[in-house]
Amino acid sequence: MFLKYGTKMSARDAVDEAKQAVTPFELEFEEVHWHTVYGIQQHVAERFQDRDRVLLAGEAAHTHSSGAAQGMNTGMHDVVSLGWRLSGVLKGFLKPEVLANYSHERKAVAEQLIDNDRVISSLISGVIPERLKNRDEDPTVLLWEFMQKTAGFTMGLGISYPPNLLNDVENSYPPLSILPGHRAPDTMVYKPHNTKQAVRLYELTKNNGKFKVVVFAGRQPDTASSLRTLRTDMDHQAPGFAHVVDFLTIVAGFALGFDEHLPVRVFGRAYWDIDSSAHESYGVSVECGAIAVLRPDGILGFVSLLERFGKVVEYLSRLVVAKEPVSGNGHANGKQLGNFMGENENNLAAVPLENGSMEEGTAMR
Repeated sequence: MFLKYGTKMSARDAVDEAKQAVTPFELEFEEVHWHTVYGIQQHVAERFQDRDRVLLAGEAAHTHSSGAAQGMNTGMHDVVSLGWRLSGVLKGFLKPEVLANYSHERKAVAEQLIDNDRVISSLISGVIPERLKNRDEDPTVLLWEFMQKTAGFTMGLGISYPPNLLNDVENSYPPLSILPGHRAPDTMVYKPHNTKQAVRLYELTKNNGKFKVVVFAGRQPDTASSLRTLRTDMDHQAPGFAHVVDFLTIVAGFALGFDEHLPVRVFGRAYWDIDSSAHESYGVSVECGAIAVLRPDGILGFVSLLERFGKVVEYLSRLVVAKEPVSGNGHANGKQLGNFMGENENNLAAVPLENGSMEEGTAMR
């Protein structure tokens, strides 16, 4: 429209164009109180972080047409990606490199968004873009096809990030059904002592600003030796990261209690994987188990064997400012430690269950 009318479109022109747009249907106007020419432009900021203190998100970082209604979606994804990083760095729990990673990851997404928008806005205008010049279908048909093809990106669920500081593909082992940098699958697990009360893994790994160390414990007795090694290693090394990590155990099978089923105490909160479907959705062998480290935004960051918790520590050490050992008065070397979450929310502590037994989970209240 802008190429045809520029800024000279009259109200009569607007009415005529609107009528043509709905052909073969009819449209009549009684009055026109306002009209304008909508000019489409696509822009992406050169960088989303500048001088360590200027951060861009949403339409301050990328602008485009409203064709696929992606402006608010992408802006919210920007903020989700930025929020946990900024909070962690400001509180002194995450290293500045984690915040710098925001610009690298989200700028690439914005560039893909702009590339998609060029196609969508062109087809909406009835013009076949250059990349589809070999197609002779109607633009509306091509638009529907393209929208279906890019639906995962538009919803955000299909967005992934390349290998980088946070997405350690090179050192992750064993391989899972997804690579680090991709969204962790959702799956169903069951609460302790209740095989009928299922809960989604996404409900257990909410974005509270913490990384999630998910221990897929596998099936007993195949993983018993590895779990003993993990328990020893975690007891020595995990406390330094407990302020920014939630621990979760997924156990293949079912028994009366975790203490009777496992050779060690569970790691954080524990849930049953009765039919091994949770292990299968992640591509974890029940004979070997695995550790999956999820970023606060639900993206898989790292994978390790059960008996290689030191590799998890190496991964977290690149991102997290570890806490020093805390003395009985709550101070570390004379300095009081800040709280990432509320007081007494360290999920390494043990809590009483309804039947009086003890399970690792959120601290006693």
